[in-house]
Amino acid sequence: MASRLRCGPVRASVLLAGALVLAACAPLGAGADLRPWKAGLLRDHPLTGRIWLPNEARFIPPERLIERLWATKFILLGERHDNPDHHRIQAWITARLIGRGRRPALVMEMFRAPQQATIDAYLNAHPGDSAGLGKATGWDRSGWPDWRHYEPMVRPVVAKGLPLIAANLSRRTLRRVLKGGLRSLAPERLRALFLDRPIEAGTLAAMDREIVEAHCGLLEAGRARPFTRIQLLRDARFAEALRRGAAGSGGAVLIAGAGHARRDRGVPLHLRRAGAAPRDIFALGIVEVSEKQFTPPSYGAAYGVERPPFDAVWFTPRQARKDPCEKFKSSRLGNQ
Repeated sequence: MASRLRCGPVRASVLLAGALVLAACAPLGAGADLRPWKAGLLRDHPLTGRIWLPNEARFIPPERLIERLWATKFILLGERHDNPDHHRIQAWITARLIGRGRRPALVMEMFRAPQQATIDAYLNAHPGDSAGLGKATGWDRSGWPDWRHYEPMVRPVVAKGLPLIAANLSRRTLRRVLKGGLRSLAPERLRALFLDRPIEAGTLAAMDREIVEAHCGLLEAGRARPFTRIQLLRDARFAEALRRGAAGSGGAVLIAGAGHARRDRGVPLHLRRAGAAPRDIFALGIVEVSEKQFTPPSYGAAYGVERPPFDAVWFTPRQARKDPCEKFKSSRLGNQ
């Protein structure tokens, strides 16, 4: 039986891409047809649903992606937090890997380190029950999207009794480092995170620029460095949690924002600083399509590079949301 095609209307600008459009209209492959999409914008974009390999400049079907992930020790699944389709992709990947026999730990940005004891106690008392974990950890007060979006990716992990690891820093640690810098941490803690050695100046400068842009250009460049240190510390902590989770034979999967998954200066940088081989790391960026961008390499611009800084990019529709800069500017004016 012929596979269905997944390609939206082709615009004149897309035709300029030639073979790229033909690849974008290729059959998706079995096992990952996520339609109907939940996010409401650009569902018919020609890249929606496609998986692109930046280093090989080609598309692959979902099962080929699973084959690559299967052979990787550290798997990073970078999301846009408020896009439900990103969570559906993460859940599909996690279930597919476990269904084929992998037994990875699941490491999540959404849980803070002090919550680990609560997670462990709940799962010990309710083995196999992921539905009640959100309530047990106070998820509804966390600020993250509803637990129903994240529970499906946790479900197969909990069902198999695999480790679920809280990766994020405590609020107390964040406040300490924001005020006193990385040297406010104990020397042995810095060594454990491999932050006792300097980070390349170019990397720090690029991260500073990213912080300024994230603050809609309203943060002075000279005031970005404390926030850059926080980002470094969070990425190093996520890498530490991945190493801990991968101490068994099943490897580890990270659920985090796409910025943490980028290979050049996200969690993969800290995994490499800790001795991980590049081939043991696979970073998937789950990326929303844009109405003005029709070629996969062009999505690198959002990250300040020529092509997306991931091993693979899975394109999805865009979630409708208000411009965060408008809200940020309004709050700034209100505080003046």
